[in-house]
Amino acid sequence: MLNPCVATSRYFGAIDASSERRDASVSLGAEHVRVDLNLAAPGAIDGETLGSVDRMLDDATLLDASARAFVRGALEDESQEPVKLWQFHHDEVEGYESLERAAFVDALALVRIGFYPDGAYGTGAFAVMDYALRGPKTDQLLVVKLLRDRSLLSIAWES
Repeated sequence: MLNPCVATSRYFGAIDASSERRDASVSLGAEHVRVDLNLAAPGAIDGETLGSVDRMLDDATLLDASARAFVRGALEDESQEPVKLWQFHHDEVEGYESLERAAFVDALALVRIGFYPDGAYGTGAFAVMDYALRGPKTDQLLVVKLLRDRSLLSIAWES
């Protein structure tokens, strides 16, 4: 028996009861960013929620600018994760010793946007934006977590 479509996304296509994860990509200028949709209960997702995901991706450039503004603001507080990540790279990772704190945000590349509209994996976020530093490759990410209304939930340093 075929799984009926419960909702459709312009980016991820038809979502049915078996669609736990869908992958796509968006362009931000000359860069392509991986995007994924992660669902705990795919059969329960509705068109309004998928519409919110699509609108965020329609506005990916603005979403990126907003996330970068949150990171820039966090660079003012020594206890915040962006400062710790910058300091780690500046002090410990070859190739980043000349990276100044003021240039940190511009050195970030958006590599992924993940959506968790129904709480899949317990992220607490609607959207998760993963940033990596341009330059020598490391496994370190700066992760900006947003709520459905695009407000900031948290910024984390992950590897």
